[in-house]
Amino acid sequence: MLVLGFFLFMASPFFSVTLPWLDLFLFSTFISAVDPVAVLSVFEEIKVNRLLYICVFGESLLNDAVTIVVYHALAAMVKIGPENLEMEDFIKALISFFLVSFGGILIGIVGAALTGLATKYSNKEQVLQPLICLLIPYLSYLIAESVHFSGILACEAIIFVFLGLSTVSKKHDWNSVFIGTTLLACLICRFTGMLI
Repeated sequence: MLVLGFFLFMASPFFSVTLPWLDLFLFSTFISAVDPVAVLSVFEEIKVNRLLYICVFGESLLNDAVTIVVYHALAAMVKIGPENLEMEDFIKALISFFLVSFGGILIGIVGAALTGLATKYSNKEQVLQPLICLLIPYLSYLIAESVHFSGILACEAIIFVFLGLSTVSKKHDWNSVFIGTTLLACLICRFTGMLI
């Protein structure tokens, strides 16, 4: 975003229309938010390193939240006007960035705790558990967005808390025959799929 905005600012004398630098940076937030679905599908095709795939996927999750926060900060600065900006406005934008990010994460952690408690005490009514697992995270998203925090980061926090809990909360059994049979079946199916 910053590089694109800076490039547009440096090239602006050659434009037929004069645009303030803030408008150029605001425009750069629109066009620099990239959805990595195409990149990830290419990564799967060429079988890149798994760590690279995970890094790009993780970056894409946070990229949306960062772009939204930067857009709102720049839109507020455009309303003030570039000639009226002071250092205090830039400091407020930086504080707003961290407040929106960490506020969304905090709401997500609270939502994860509520979801965990609700599913723990509703184990006799298994029909309710999927409903709880859908509604409380969605409610966390809506609450975060309504108070102008990042709903995306709230949902991500819930996901990461549940991933951590699912790893340590259950007793895991090791069955070598099951694992070996599953691996063999996967290899046979994969080989057959490649031949056909």
